[in-house]
Amino acid sequence: MTGIPFSFAFFSVLGPQSSIDSHFGPVNLRLRCHFPLVLPAQQQGEERCGMEIGGKRVQWKLGEPLFFDDSFEHRVWNDSQEERVVLLFDIWHPDLQQEEVEAVTDMFQYARQQGWLGGEKR
Repeated sequence: MTGIPFSFAFFSVLGPQSSIDSHFGPVNLRLRCHFPLVLPAQQQGEERCGMEIGGKRVQWKLGEPLFFDDSFEHRVWNDSQEERVVLLFDIWHPDLQQEEVEAVTDMFQYARQQGWLGGEKR
């Protein structure tokens, strides 16, 4: 998923005793993936580090991708004494048809060419 302003790829580090308040993405054109690289140690039944998506609590599992529609409200917490690190990236929503993906990409390319997105006008 490239060429549009709603696609990202980065490492997300959540420090000990921290959280990210409830928020949601601007569009449902994408699915967001959290690929956990470093997770705090947890005992069975503990939820010292986790995520809530659309009111449902989820847990990361080391090395297992977690895909979700980030247009749903979600929040993250880390009540442990260790960092949590995930590789975060976006993919096109699988419910979109190829023609829709192309139309969205073309729309943003046009907007960029017009200088509406900070790109240079041609």
